[in-house]
Amino acid sequence: MNHSAHVPAPVPAPVDMAIATEIAHLQEQRDALLSALDKVRAVVDAAKREHPRLRHLVIGNLADQVQALVLLAVDSAYADEWVRRAASAEAHGEHLCAGQKHLIAAAAAAGFAYQVDAERGVHFESAGDLS
Repeated sequence: MNHSAHVPAPVPAPVDMAIATEIAHLQEQRDALLSALDKVRAVVDAAKREHPRLRHLVIGNLADQVQALVLLAVDSAYADEWVRRAASAEAHGEHLCAGQKHLIAAAAAAGFAYQVDAERGVHFESAGDLS
């Protein structure tokens, strides 16, 4: 009779267990990173589909595409800031113009005329000085 002797599996050494644990941890990290990359790809793809002007994002690898999206977001933020500043400047300009009109009307009521000339610039003159 030929009986093969049952050889028990070797009991893993503590070092082998530590290596196996580290490998499992690295595989979990890899899986998490791949999942995150899939989510980033989905965001970039959705941006390209929903906004035809972003078709240039097709060029380059995923990092290039994400960088292009970030730059567009930064440009947009600056554009929004400049629109806000322009609106604020326009409001200030309207306020100054209204104040100037009020001042001119008050000066006229007091007998002074608003004058602008190359030599003296903007100034008020007495109505009697104009004749």
